[in-house]
Amino acid sequence: MFSTWERMLAASLRDHGADQAQASQLATLIVASVEGTVAMCRARRDIRPLDDVTAQLEALVQHAIGGQAGAPASGPAHFGRRRGVRGRAVPRAWRADPDLPHAAGPMGRRGLRPVRRGARRRAPWAPDVNAPHASGVSPYPINSRAGRRVTVNDGYLEPARSLPGLTVRGQALVDRVVFSGDRAVGVQVIVDGRATTEYADEIVLSAGVIHSPAILMRSGVGPADHLRRLGITVRQDLPVGLGMQDHPMVVVELPLTADAAIKTADDRHTNVCVRFTSGPDGLPHDMMFVSLNQNVLSMEAADTRFPAGGFGVWLNQNHSRGVLTLTSADPQAQPEVRERMLSDARDLERLRQGVRALAEMARGPEVAPIVEGSVETRNSRLFAVLDDDAELDDHLLATAVDAQHGTSTCRMGAPGDASTVVDPSCRILGVDGLRVVDASIFPSVPLANTNLATIMVGELMADRL
Repeated sequence: MFSTWERMLAASLRDHGADQAQASQLATLIVASVEGTVAMCRARRDIRPLDDVTAQLEALVQHAIGGQAGAPASGPAHFGRRRGVRGRAVPRAWRADPDLPHAAGPMGRRGLRPVRRGARRRAPWAPDVNAPHASGVSPYPINSRAGRRVTVNDGYLEPARSLPGLTVRGQALVDRVVFSGDRAVGVQVIVDGRATTEYADEIVLSAGVIHSPAILMRSGVGPADHLRRLGITVRQDLPVGLGMQDHPMVVVELPLTADAAIKTADDRHTNVCVRFTSGPDGLPHDMMFVSLNQNVLSMEAADTRFPAGGFGVWLNQNHSRGVLTLTSADPQAQPEVRERMLSDARDLERLRQGVRALAEMARGPEVAPIVEGSVETRNSRLFAVLDDDAELDDHLLATAVDAQHGTSTCRMGAPGDASTVVDPSCRILGVDGLRVVDASIFPSVPLANTNLATIMVGELMADRL
């Protein structure tokens, strides 16, 4: 079973010479990611290497993380496996080296039994989360060096700043794309309050899931009715901003003991995860449990006190889709994002099952030694509705947060598909000289974090252009 994102990638691969079987297999490999310093690929099942796309992703993963035998990382995006987390085929404990303070936390010391489909059982240990067939409890590979995150700026931009063909301009706000007829010829940029136009033979927008669609809509590329209401002349009627996805997540907060808690705000916010499949109707690894040494994923509800940790569950596979719209034609005005997470009943049902399993795990005997006080009291609103489907659904709709893995506001697809904004070569339909290369082009959110897939797309398109 393949996601829409995989089908679209397969179509792109066929355009570059792959047959149907090869393209379908390879598409599974490409759905990969990193976020929150986590370097994670979707598990690769029965995939044969193929040409430039496979080489691009495999080189990125191997150069960034190093080989399974311990080969050192050598690529611009550096990641490392957490050596302090140990396990066995069926782990006796989800634990970290106690000498590593950044590896402490709720999944860092004591044994925990993931609960799935109402039955308590241990998940298998998977020491390399990016290995083929990896499933179960895994330490996170992280993109850090000496405790400091290695961003794409660190890995790619800083080493290239001296190149003669590169100009980096800070404090510049892109307003819109400039056209000559049906061809994009430049961008209008606001610097120090003054608008200037920068011209180029090819325009590539990489402003992300929020601002790439916003720039397109201010340029007249987007849903025609919406643009007309804002007084924007319609250049191309396309579903820009429609179909947004993210990973909805719910956290059960844990009042950690001083021994189990992290020691400083710079310590790792998470150590390990559990990837699993919800049932026969779900894609492989459509669900994820995560440890949280800090309960900080939601900015609105973040608990920055020590020792507040938690367990989280999110949906890797999603059916719900949101909408991004402009609030004004003014580039200073932020767009409005309505994610509509859990608006599809299939998502709500799986998250309901996941949070019940998470709650059972959080108040189980394995967790008792690492918490101080009552888990039920700390999560009183959740536990008050846990046994009632309707009330729990209302609670989830009101409290679920996104995992900050937004995608799909400029979706890639076949030119004849009503949801398509860019073709498999990242070109905006109906205009020349304009592409989008970032996570907004993913037809669906990947079954993992998003950044490594985005880096791969950027590297691949840079090679092709």
